[in-house]
Amino acid sequence: YVQEPPITINEKDRLKASEKGLLADFFDKEHVVNTFRVAFKKGENQRRLRVSMLLIVVMVVIGPLHGEMSVLYLFTRYKFNWSEVEFSFFSTYAMLTSLIGTLFSVGVFSHLLKIDDAIIGVLSSMSKIISSVIYAFATNTWQLYLGPIAEILNGTSFIAMRSIASKLVQSDELVS
Repeated sequence: YVQEPPITINEKDRLKASEKGLLADFFDKEHVVNTFRVAFKKGENQRRLRVSMLLIVVMVVIGPLHGEMSVLYLFTRYKFNWSEVEFSFFSTYAMLTSLIGTLFSVGVFSHLLKIDDAIIGVLSSMSKIISSVIYAFATNTWQLYLGPIAEILNGTSFIAMRSIASKLVQSDELVS
């Protein structure tokens, strides 16, 4: 649990949002412009470079995630002749190991050992790389079930990215 600072919206912004209406405010191009201003604003400790690198990392991590399970499903159907039920058992097993790994990683690595978020992100990425190699070279079903165990720390990558991003920008810029 992280305590958020109180949000202060000035009266001018509140009136401007209420006058526009919900759809006009939702599709307002000014929100996009403000987002880019915050993302690429100059700051100390090479803030602009760090935010740019974090955006690239987000694309690299989230991009493959969307197609991975469908490709893995097709792979298991072709290579191991699995049915939908067998793949759903495997998928449930993978999600449970990811949940356990994320809880362990956040609880032990982050809170107890106070390991830096970037190191946790690297551990998470290495976990994903190792599991991808296991998936690629699996010849038996039991070898495929080792993949989620190797990937146990991968769920922490999203948490680490959000944590790094929130530390790069000021608290008033998180609302913008």
